[in-house]
Amino acid sequence: MDYVGFTSNFEELFFKHQEGKYKGSYIHYKRSLKLVFYPEFSDLGFAIEVEKQIKMWVKTKKEALMNKESEKLPNLAKKNFKYVF
Repeated sequence: MDYVGFTSNFEELFFKHQEGKYKGSYIHYKRSLKLVFYPEFSDLGFAIEVEKQIKMWVKTKKEALMNKESEKLPNLAKKNFKYVF
């Protein structure tokens, strides 16, 4: 499972999720969590913009980001349409 989220206090949020404090949340039943990607931003608006963008990515593109395979990202952004006539 991949989870994309924004917080101003990552450590607090991570440990609360690990402890099960947020019952009914999206990742409550998906514990235990493993942090794989954690960028820091000084601009709150930009951070939210990046979060929204990543949330819309397909799973393979998110996996490339998590695996630090940034060279794959441009190709994964292209859509391959098959036309059926």
